[in-house]
Amino acid sequence: MASHLNLLLANSPLPFLERTVLVTEGLSEPSSARLLRTKAVNFFDLESEGRKAKVRIFEGLHQYADTPISGYYLDASGTVVLPAGEAAHQFCFLRTFSNSRLYVTREGDALLRIYQEQQLGGGSASAVARTDNMLDEISWHECLQRDIVGPVRGNALLHKPRSGRWTLIIQQIVGVVGSELVHRVVQRPLQY
Repeated sequence: MASHLNLLLANSPLPFLERTVLVTEGLSEPSSARLLRTKAVNFFDLESEGRKAKVRIFEGLHQYADTPISGYYLDASGTVVLPAGEAAHQFCFLRTFSNSRLYVTREGDALLRIYQEQQLGGGSASAVARTDNMLDEISWHECLQRDIVGPVRGNALLHKPRSGRWTLIIQQIVGVVGSELVHRVVQRPLQY
């Protein structure tokens, strides 16, 4: 089942994210965090949990049942460097996008650096990102469409289609823990 989910996300990310809640909390577990810190490019796998798809990472490629999804990872309050042009890896997973902001800066001629600031209201990411190299800034509040009552949380990933720009795809998640649903998906291309 996991390889089927991998193919669905890789071939049509927007329809997949409109139907399936992406669960990325497991990537912050100590064993996963250790693996993610040691490499710039990682291999991810999706595991079905009903209407959810849990993102996980294994220590070796031999542990995957089928071809994994290759990509980058942006931890909460972290930073990642992505190619501005054609990319060999089309995804960058974010651990969360609730109450946060992304800053996009130029890193040399062919790279972008993405900073994530958590708990909007200052922090080191905004201080570092506010330079002459600043290209774009995206706030969770900018992407939030409030037409329901109750808490809304956000999951997101960056997707780079062939010959296209990196695009932030945000899932607006509603419901109680264990019964979450995707309320809306919003796309926002990065400006660079």
